[in-house]
Amino acid sequence: MKLQGNLESLGIGSMPFANIDFGLGQVFENYKKIPYWPQLPNLNNFENMYIQYCEGLPACEINIEKASVYMALNKLSNSEREEFYNNVIQENVDAFEISEKFSIGIYALKKALAKGEIQYDILKGHVTGPVSFGLTVTDENKKSLIYNDEARDMIIELIAMKAAWQEKFFEQDMIIFFDEPYMVSYGSAFFNMPEDIIIDMFNRCFDKVKGFSGIHCCGNTDWSLVLKTNVDIINFDAFLYMDNFLLYAKDIKKFMENNGFLAWGLIPTNERITSVSFSELEKIFNRAISILTKEGVDRELIFSRSFITPSCGTGSMNDRDALKVFEINKNFSNYLKEKYC
Repeated sequence: MKLQGNLESLGIGSMPFANIDFGLGQVFENYKKIPYWPQLPNLNNFENMYIQYCEGLPACEINIEKASVYMALNKLSNSEREEFYNNVIQENVDAFEISEKFSIGIYALKKALAKGEIQYDILKGHVTGPVSFGLTVTDENKKSLIYNDEARDMIIELIAMKAAWQEKFFEQDMIIFFDEPYMVSYGSAFFNMPEDIIIDMFNRCFDKVKGFSGIHCCGNTDWSLVLKTNVDIINFDAFLYMDNFLLYAKDIKKFMENNGFLAWGLIPTNERITSVSFSELEKIFNRAISILTKEGVDRELIFSRSFITPSCGTGSMNDRDALKVFEINKNFSNYLKEKYC
């Protein structure tokens, strides 16, 4: 399947609404060519970005009222290990389904599409990335699972199979984003692991996606590491951290010339959404284009391999500001498409 960016609007999963019909309506209104299923963390705690993907993880203990989850490694049995890895080896993705209890959005999107009234280019799904999942979800002693070799391996397989399940569920190749908020901590005292381990974690997840894999990081990180992975689409906060990202212009050039896509998180998802202007956004964008073209990246290649997105999900915003994000994302994308494509 051939994918074109062409500065199309692309959404990030979480929304603040507690009504799935309203949320899905916003998807179809503002992201027509690439609809996605909404994650609704304010609806209930099953929609929490870590709890949502826990089904199928052995020895998993969830407290919905407290919105907490951990893996009781001291209770992990050999039979659970065997069943888990048998399902992985046999590529039994149904053993890793995301049930409607844990995601109303997935099922609402499929039901809406089944009516056959919606025309689109490709669907987008999402899953919490292995690094953020592994750092946030702990064992019974409150130690992050990413530091336990066995648990880390299980997390990688779990996340990869959750991504693959979505493509089977919708019966088509998709764009699947791996959301990695905690990659902002990479290289700090809080989180420092060998680069090759992190790259391997990502690649094992990306390689399970038949369509196109994406990584979303809503802050600054070591982009040189991300650019070394097999990911197809890199989504970065272009509004706040454009200069940090462009420090890797040579690597970005190589990435794009090897069929990589950029998803520019130009639309702010903070208080600036009420005052930001098209001229401000275009100034940021044009400066980046100038830097990349000076590095030797073809302008037309940039436009054909770029999407326009919010800088992050809107799940923590109020409804009014979230709606503003969607509106500006759509309109600014249309503005750029008319000017450059």
